[in-house]
Order: sequence, then structure tokens, then C-alpha cells
Amino acid sequence: MKNKTAFIIGGSGNIGLGISKLFEKNNYKIIILDKKNILKKHKNIFFENFELSNIYQLEKNLKKIIKKYGIPDTLVNASYPISSNWKKLNLKEIKLKYFIENVSLHLGSYYWITKLMADFMIKKKRGSIIMISSIYGIVSQDPEVYKNTNLEPNLIYPIIKAGINAGSKQLSCFYGLNNIRINTISPGGIDGINKASKLELDSIFKKNYLKKLSIKRFCTPQDVAQACLYLADDKKSSYITGQNIILDGGYTVK
Repeated sequence: MKNKTAFIIGGSGNIGLGISKLFEKNNYKIIILDKKNILKKHKNIFFENFELSNIYQLEKNLKKIIKKYGIPDTLVNASYPISSNWKKLNLKEIKLKYFIENVSLHLGSYYWITKLMADFMIKKKRGSIIMISSIYGIVSQDPEVYKNTNLEPNLIYPIIKAGINAGSKQLSCFYGLNNIRINTISPGGIDGINKASKLELDSIFKKNYLKKLSIKRFCTPQDVAQACLYLADDKKSSYITGQNIILDGGYTVK
């Protein structure tokens, strides 16, 4: 992928970091858009501070970055924006203001960034936009998986991810006319730090979750990165748009 450029939103996170490193290995110039810089000594990886909390500033911020680096060939949105009340989005603690705030922040930023970037890409008459979603945008959270754990189902997360999937399909219909492909990737559970608690995943949760899989392991950032690389390739995936690639180890087919 010589002379290709990719913007990775959330490129300093668990999944985003895996995507950034794999794209760099495949000769992409990477611009990580995030709030912190982890990869500081990489020849072809650059960092730009990028804030998602104010959706009204997204267009202005993107324009500044595009002016500096040009319109990318690929945009991957691996961000995971949450508010301070994210861990209260369970059945007992959820409030309307929490609902509105998080849907606007997460779903709103994903959808609006995709629309803005697709408009920029029209000038190049091609591009690939990839949004990281989740299997919980397809299937419900099974209460049995959470039984006897310190975790609770997040009532807004599935709504956000289902919205990302639907928005991707709708936008792909319009921008496909300009040779801009828009797809989502829906990973299953990824082992590591829980976003809300900031702790390692509960061991009982992991055991319960693995019982539901055909392939008895968690999804990895590398699994997601390989799917992103495929969808970014305008030769290998030139006819794929409006699709949701599911990486779940068999979770959704049982």
C-alpha cells in the first residue's frame, strides 16, 4: 500500500493501536487522532490531538488535520467516547440525561465524522471508511454471561452500535456513487481492561462468555486490524460496501 494514508481515530486505544501498527507494517502513512500519544518513535505514524466531546467542533478540527496531511485514502474510527456516567448505564442507575449524553457523544460523533469524511473524499473520487462496531449491535447482551460477575449489561451500548451499523448502510448508498466505500466491523468480546471499571475483565464473565463461542478464545486487536486492512484495500475489497463484517468466534450463530 505504498503512498497510502490512513486516519485512525482512537488509534491509541487497545483496538486502534493494533490497527495503527498493522497499517504501518503495510506501508501506510498513519495519522492517529486521539487524546494521548503512545507511539512516539515510528517513522510513518503521526499524532494529532483530537477531541470528540464537542460534536459541533468536529468539522473544524478535521479540516485542520486534512489541511496538514491531505485527504486520507482510509478512515478507521476505532474511538470509544464515553461520558463520566458511563458505568451508570445499567438497569438500576440509568437516567434520561445519561442516555442522551452518551448517544450524542458516541453514536453522534461516529455518524457525523463519517458523513464529513465522505464529503472530503468526494474530491478524490474514492476512499474507504471503516467504523468499529460490536456484535452487541446485532444480538442482545445475554444476562447469563453477566451472572455472578462484577459487571452489568450496558443498556445504551447496543443502541449505539446498532445505530452505527444502520448509519453505515445508509451512507454507503449515497457515497457509493462517488466510489467511497463505507463498512463496519463488529468484533466479539476482546480481553483486557473493561472501559467502565478500568479493571481486567471479570474471570467468571470470561468463563461464561467463552462457553458461547465455537472458537474458544476472545477476539484480539490483531483480528480486527486484519479485517480493517482488507476493507482498506481498494483492490481486494473494491466491491464491498454497506457491509458489517462480524468477528465473533461463532457467538452470533449459536
